[in-house]
Amino acid sequence: MNSRMTARLDLTSKRTIGRFVLKMVTSFLVANFLAGERGYLEGVAAWLAFYALFAMVGSLLIKEAIAARSFNYWDEAAWLMLAACIVHIISRQPMV
Repeated sequence: MNSRMTARLDLTSKRTIGRFVLKMVTSFLVANFLAGERGYLEGVAAWLAFYALFAMVGSLLIKEAIAARSFNYWDEAAWLMLAACIVHIISRQPMV
């Protein structure tokens, strides 16, 4: 992102993006240590889905509106689930 674009984001949106990035990085790091039988990418997808579930629960607990003016936990949950689905699809592709 360029600095002009991030300057227009409010504090809630910036925090949401920061949490999303932190959870993405954490998912890749934790899956590296706990890959197990299913494999690394499946582990990453599982952790991303796990974090998405917690984002949804958090949003429900604080009664956030889905259609808010800022990015919020609902957006974070959607981004995390999308990332989990993409990683899951990639993990199922045969390596050539």
